[in-house]
Amino acid sequence: MDQLMRAAMLIRNHPDYEAPGVFVESMKKLIDSGRFHLFG
Repeated sequence: MDQLMRAAMLIRNHPDYEAPGVFVESMKKLIDSGRFHLFG
């Protein structure tokens, strides 16, 4: 889990990175679904 958090921080801090809107919306729906307690 620590490696995932470090990778996410690296990507978030990259000035040229922007997640596609479709991916962001899909992830929001996945998190809101409550199916995966790891995210919530």
